[in-house]
Amino acid sequence: MLTVRNAIGDGHRLAWLPDSRRVLIVDRADRIHVLDTVTGRHRTLLEGSTWRFWGNVPPLSPDGRTFYLGSLAAQSDVWMVAR
Repeated sequence: MLTVRNAIGDGHRLAWLPDSRRVLIVDRADRIHVLDTVTGRHRTLLEGSTWRFWGNVPPLSPDGRTFYLGSLAAQSDVWMVAR
């Protein structure tokens, strides 16, 4: 059972799908769910992943059939300069 009481306070991020019936939810554990607001059914689409969404919901395609995930890779070099 998936319960969203207070989307902001509970750490959930929401994005409505184009049908205005279903909503994509990213919870505090960075799991992605889709919830049908009419039937109350939900399905977990992504769980146990190392992806982090940096406080955002992944972007949705215009038809609502696809969401996009990306990856951030960072590299740094430390240089020592001696005189």
